[in-house]
Amino acid sequence: MKNKDKKNTIENRYDKILKELLDNKILMKQLITGFINEDWVKNIDFRTLKKEKTDFLSEDLKEFRKDLLWSVKLKGNKIYFYIHIEFQSLPDRKMPFRFLIYDSLLHIDILKSRNKNNKDKKLPFILPILFYIGETKWNFEFDLSKLIEQPFDNAINYIAKFDIYKIMLNEKSLKDLKMIDNLLSNILATDNKEINQEDLDEIVLKIKQILSGYDKEKELIMLDKINKFVKLISSDKIDIKEALKTLNQEDKMGGMMRLINEIEERGEKKGIEKGIEKGKLEGKLEGKLETAIKMLKEGVDIPFISRITDLPIEKIKELQKELNI
Repeated sequence: MKNKDKKNTIENRYDKILKELLDNKILMKQLITGFINEDWVKNIDFRTLKKEKTDFLSEDLKEFRKDLLWSVKLKGNKIYFYIHIEFQSLPDRKMPFRFLIYDSLLHIDILKSRNKNNKDKKLPFILPILFYIGETKWNFEFDLSKLIEQPFDNAINYIAKFDIYKIMLNEKSLKDLKMIDNLLSNILATDNKEINQEDLDEIVLKIKQILSGYDKEKELIMLDKINKFVKLISSDKIDIKEALKTLNQEDKMGGMMRLINEIEERGEKKGIEKGIEKGKLEGKLEGKLETAIKMLKEGVDIPFISRITDLPIEKIKELQKELNI
């Protein structure tokens, strides 16, 4: 594989894994509170945070897909708004136009779904966020008025104008990420350009400490996502294998066994309630299936789910097909 093709493949995997990380309510909340420096953030009612569909059809039936889309409300407010995130590994001159198209299609989709009683109601606000994870400095304009010719004096009055909230990860220092100090910032810190082995060891221990406060199912789901992210890190200054070993050494045995025991205990209770001899076994299976479904919805790899639940890979694939995931 050519170096350029290899780099693009890694960047595409990086984008995909970041999307998986932020397709999670806990980490999305941490992105908002830790990386968006706006006064209104403190008024968000995170109980209303909800994932939305990301694929839309234009009038010519061409499909457009956003990276991530969430809706949320402010405290004491009945009106929701959207948070739209696009991930980029390379600078793209077309980014303002992409946001304009995607968000316009969302508004058109909302208009189509409205009935006669609320067709005149104002459309919801959409916050466009660029999450830039590339190493190259972003050297393109975000302002549409600077990308379009203006043949006469007031031509700017007829050009769409909006701003994009920028999260430029390449401009964040290791100190910046440590100051945010949540699970997401620590995950991202593992790939910071300033990191050395001592920093990495400290951050991995911090991640383990944070994960220990989660219930076992959430802990293992998060651990799977973090493993995928850390495995992409490439640096001459740090030993990734040792970091992965530290990250997983306790959970590979203790965490998984505790989870399986919890599943079995839940299954036994359900079996007893049924009042039949085979209820315990059925309850255990039901508990394992329940855990597998949760993990599939979180995007966890099938082999990993199989190792945790002891369910056959074929059975998990059947569940995936039934859930249409």
